[in-house]
Amino acid sequence: MSEPSTENETPDERRRRAGLLWACGVVAAAIMVLAVNGTLSSWSAAILTNDSNTAESTTSVVLEESGPDSAGNPTTCTTSGTAANTATCSTINKYGDGGVAATGLTALSPGDSISTIVTLTNTGSGDASTFTLTPGACSSVYNSGSQSGNTPAVGDDLCTQLKVAVSCTGSTLTVAATPLTTLAANGPYTLTTGLASGASATCTFTVSLPAATPANYSGQTVTQGLTWEIGI
Repeated sequence: MSEPSTENETPDERRRRAGLLWACGVVAAAIMVLAVNGTLSSWSAAILTNDSNTAESTTSVVLEESGPDSAGNPTTCTTSGTAANTATCSTINKYGDGGVAATGLTALSPGDSISTIVTLTNTGSGDASTFTLTPGACSSVYNSGSQSGNTPAVGDDLCTQLKVAVSCTGSTLTVAATPLTTLAANGPYTLTTGLASGASATCTFTVSLPAATPANYSGQTVTQGLTWEIGI
């Protein structure tokens, strides 16, 4: 079949035919583009989105202690902020003296006692099922007189005479008044209910010097470390 002759076309007919051919070309080009890149084919690109990538840290226990410093002002120590989750608290003195000389206000005479209250709180996200108090060895040194700075001889050591009693509420512990050397030998002590996240235990330490203490134990300062530990 032969193509229709365009020799006798009027100018308007030529313009219309040219416009039609142009429009057909545009449509054909669009179809080709879609076939390669558009909705008619997705082979040239692939997209996969992971929209739920999560990670989490395990729970931990954190131990915070609140109590008076050597001047009687409230202070706080915490294990938080350390990778090992441990801390040394030198500001809270549960024996009430702060290492002052015999002339200090808290120096004990025979028959005297002094009490200090501290609060232990688990500020971590995990519940502690274990809670212990471990006393360290007791040491003594003369704080006045010609022997100042010296260690007492065997038989003169105030650690064998000075007594401490411990009573805790919130996580039960009761230790009857006992010499500091015996306290260390019998440790560690278990606080029976652990310490849940956010829970606190309040402990009272009462240090006493028996009325019958001989004079050869005078003028001494005793030091004993106390270590608290909670665990999941």
